[in-house]
Amino acid sequence: MADGMQQDITPQVVSESPIRWSESIAEFAKALPKAQSEIQALEADATNKHLSKDYASLGAVLQACLTAYNTNGFSVMQIPTTHGDVARITTRILHESGEWMENDLDIRAENQTAQKIGTAQTYGKRYSLASICGLAVTEESPPAIEAAAKAMDAGKRLTKAQARDLFEKMQSGLRNQRSARGVNGWLGNFDAELKTLPVEQEKELRAEAAQEIEAHEAAAVEPAGVGF
Repeated sequence: MADGMQQDITPQVVSESPIRWSESIAEFAKALPKAQSEIQALEADATNKHLSKDYASLGAVLQACLTAYNTNGFSVMQIPTTHGDVARITTRILHESGEWMENDLDIRAENQTAQKIGTAQTYGKRYSLASICGLAVTEESPPAIEAAAKAMDAGKRLTKAQARDLFEKMQSGLRNQRSARGVNGWLGNFDAELKTLPVEQEKELRAEAAQEIEAHEAAAVEPAGVGF
């Protein structure tokens, strides 16, 4: 190694690194390979309509890794803070031994409104956790995509066998919505895809969406007579 490179790696550089760990990570390092071997494949469960691109939501990332981590003594903490229009996500992987590792990820929001800061925080949580866990999105099967596109063009419905993957993906995306507004947006975005599913599957998803909207609206209503 060149002397110049050796001089670059100073205690100050190490102390300023966004990656930090406990004094010892011996037990952490022993348990991590087994946890990683049990992590599920990450599948795209949502679609960015503006970019016509599928992506894996934060819920999908958590679902893919948490069972494997929890059963092997790991837990995940993601702490958001803000600095002006910069959203910082500190992701800590904690082992039952008390050992831990953590990292910071900074994402600049479009502006400092609550909505844009919240969006940046969600992006930061998703990207940071997926990267730390070594998760990569599994591409959806081309036959399912092609069959759905052809069905939409022809104004026909898929068979139940053809629709299986699409139905499961859409159901997962629906269940990842966190508000009545989100569910309504999902219904609007995927109206055409819903109409390519077999009638009973379309009815099932629309009924589930209605129940989700009702539940979110009920949860948003403050109980009468409660004062602070």
